[in-house]
Amino acid sequence: MFQGCSELKTLTLGEKFTEITEEMDLHSYNGWANANEPTKRISGEHENAVIKNEGKNTYIRIRRVPYVYYLRYPTNIKVEYSENYHQVRITWDKVEGADRYGIAVYLAGKWRIQTSKITETTYTSPKNLTPGKTYKVAIAARVNGKWDTANAIKNAVTCTIGDNNSYVKPDREIKYGSELYVIDDEVTMYLGPDTSYGKVTT
Repeated sequence: MFQGCSELKTLTLGEKFTEITEEMDLHSYNGWANANEPTKRISGEHENAVIKNEGKNTYIRIRRVPYVYYLRYPTNIKVEYSENYHQVRITWDKVEGADRYGIAVYLAGKWRIQTSKITETTYTSPKNLTPGKTYKVAIAARVNGKWDTANAIKNAVTCTIGDNNSYVKPDREIKYGSELYVIDDEVTMYLGPDTSYGKVTT
């Protein structure tokens, strides 16, 4: 019936036309949908469409849309330190499609989940964290019911609780040189992995 109708993009069926079967040769392409729900495929998974029709309905061919890749883990992670309460506030960019976020901290050789019920893009730690202690923190997102913990761990950040600041380790480290500008009475310098922190005073 529909053989050779490759340009057909819209189809209206009356109430007496109750079904389009596979034998009618209506090609599925990307699928057919009711015009009232244009993104919901109702034509089956076969090469030819199978449509059950009730009443008078208009059906349309689903258009192919470009594939868009979204990151499934938080990025642009920032840490703010409260001197008064010795706690940190962590923020990150929203992950497309995420309905939950989780925080894990690396302690005693293991990743330990602190919470997995965060619905916003911010987390405030418990109070009275130990000044000078370094924490490695991973933030995961749940998208379509799945947690991407692998990328969360790969992109974990390291922060050190300080009297005046917290430090987030950058993706790329550059050795400090002779040009050092002191912008405060006391500045904590990060000297690289496995190196102690040094302070410069004015």
